[in-house]
Amino acid sequence: MYRSRPIGQTMQDADIVVISTLSWAEPETFSFCFEMLEQGGVVAVSTVGVMRNKSAQEVWAAGMNEAGQRLRPSGILCYGSKPDYDLGSVPVRFVSARKFGRWGEEGASSSYHVGDARDTYGDEYQFVDQYRNIKFIKVKSGSSKAPLETRTRDCIYVTLGGNNQDTPKTVTYYDKKGKKRKQIDISGNAHRIGDVVIPTPHTHLGYMHDGKTRSLSVREQKTLDTILRVWDTEKSKD
Repeated sequence: MYRSRPIGQTMQDADIVVISTLSWAEPETFSFCFEMLEQGGVVAVSTVGVMRNKSAQEVWAAGMNEAGQRLRPSGILCYGSKPDYDLGSVPVRFVSARKFGRWGEEGASSSYHVGDARDTYGDEYQFVDQYRNIKFIKVKSGSSKAPLETRTRDCIYVTLGGNNQDTPKTVTYYDKKGKKRKQIDISGNAHRIGDVVIPTPHTHLGYMHDGKTRSLSVREQKTLDTILRVWDTEKSKD
């Protein structure tokens, strides 16, 4: 915040239109979070991560109430899901986080491409959470299946499954062209190759899940341990 305000002022001095982004935490931060912002302008806010639990929604709503009283914005640009909150008569434009993700992502696709036929990137999956370069997603409808392709570089996808789509099911990695190169099956049946049984979790190599299957490497196991630890922490907040 101490950087964004001077940067915004410098840009305004250069006749660049600036939309200030509001951010806050508990009420103790309200005394400084909305300073150095003019009244009556357009502001940007985010609801990413807010909708997961009630306490986060309450903090967000309290901050919006305070911002409304202090700044009386003429318009709001909201990035993320539409909150259960009455913004009154202020014009609001929502930008879906499911389309762009957190790092400018344009989405992922589970389709197997034949000729020019393909599903629209980002239409099949809903963004849930992210930790570093690990993105948690779930399918919008149908059975839980991992993306075959992505337009996000250096991203690892964790596809959620289970009855409520709240349990990590697969972990997928991608090559430089955005095509799946390997997949970790976290749950499900063991894989049998002849007389050899490879227990779950195990790794499938290749694009179409029909390549070589092996046990997890040390590095893959560490990544999986991190994923499960992060997800358990997030679920405990609900």
